[in-house]
Amino acid sequence: MLVLILVCVLKTGMVQPQGTDLLSETTNLSPPNQNNHSRINGLTSIKAVDKIHSESTTKLSPSTDTHSLSSTIIVNLTSEDVAISLIANDSNNGLIEKNGNRKKGNDMNGVIDYVKFVQNVYVLPPLCMAGIAGNTVVGTVLFKQRSLNSSFIYMFAMVVADILSLISDLFISAGTIIEQYTTSERLRKHSIEMSHWSGALVSFTFRCTAINIVCILSIERFIAISYPFHLKSALTVRFPLTFVFLAFLVGIFANIAKPINIKFMDIQKGNTSVYGAVRTDFYVANKKIMNTVVFSQRLFTGPVQIIMFCVMNALIIRGMLRNRKNMGAIKAVNSTMISDRKHLQVKLCKLFLVLCAWNILAFLPNSILLIIARFFPKLGLSNLRSYTAWLIGDSGDILRVINSASDFIVIILMSSNIRKSFYRIFKCKTK
Repeated sequence: MLVLILVCVLKTGMVQPQGTDLLSETTNLSPPNQNNHSRINGLTSIKAVDKIHSESTTKLSPSTDTHSLSSTIIVNLTSEDVAISLIANDSNNGLIEKNGNRKKGNDMNGVIDYVKFVQNVYVLPPLCMAGIAGNTVVGTVLFKQRSLNSSFIYMFAMVVADILSLISDLFISAGTIIEQYTTSERLRKHSIEMSHWSGALVSFTFRCTAINIVCILSIERFIAISYPFHLKSALTVRFPLTFVFLAFLVGIFANIAKPINIKFMDIQKGNTSVYGAVRTDFYVANKKIMNTVVFSQRLFTGPVQIIMFCVMNALIIRGMLRNRKNMGAIKAVNSTMISDRKHLQVKLCKLFLVLCAWNILAFLPNSILLIIARFFPKLGLSNLRSYTAWLIGDSGDILRVINSASDFIVIILMSSNIRKSFYRIFKCKTK
């Protein structure tokens, strides 16, 4: 059976671990299983007469080692069939290395699983708690200054979205710890589901909301720097809460297919049963349509926002250069009020540019992986070894967590008023 799997996978030209599939943004950072449970963290193999990934039947490929650490593979990412991976123990051993070096595959899988465990248990909790604390203090400052400028409302909403995403990330760590140490089968299953949905659905929805808010903020900053006299009449200024709600709806739209396409169930593997994610009957019955829907949604999880950032940033920088020339004329007529307003708008634009650059860096790895795999299959992305693909996806996951946890640092460094208020609150709390 293992040889048959190897032949099938090599024909597809690609094997990929968890964290890089098109329907799951956040890597399920899973610990080794010490409870003698056979857990499943993802393998799906589609079998047909002439074509892997046909719409006919699906078959779970069992592993020969039910006690080793788990790694996820995805078959043929570049095909029209967007594969949802199941969770299987040691399922890609011997499949990852094209030279058939199974021992090397085992060693690398052990390293990957150890890295996942360390990230979940030792890295995520302190990082998330530090981000929650810092974003809470900065959010308090922004909330008090919300009446000064609509941009403060958007930044406050972005910080709140960051806090909620970081809280959800803590449930990933909690699920990992419970899954490893619990003796209850029912609790173990709940922890697997909690860890998966907290990262792939809840946390990523709020991260998409945050980046959507930055997109709205980019439009407002462009109007403020290029057409300052029209700023008060702009819709983004008059109805900020409405646009924040729209940003949240777009975040939901970008992730709603995940619970529709994925369910969890027990899967028999020889004499043991494993618990993991499988395709829903609805997805199997409407595979071609759902693949199109999923790809359309995935465009709004980074690629569209990055393109928008690049365009708006270029326009904002152009407007800032023009304003620099006009500042001399404004100072010449001693118009202090106009000069102060211009200076405030320029400072807010600089802050926005830094936020954009940081968000682009966080969402860029997975966006590149998605676009190239879909539109440029001949460039060789499908031939990447799963370890490389896992590294790209996992780096994107970690960058997004760091992005959410460090947004308050960017705001503090780029705004002297917020920095002074932050220090004032911090001093009051320490007394």
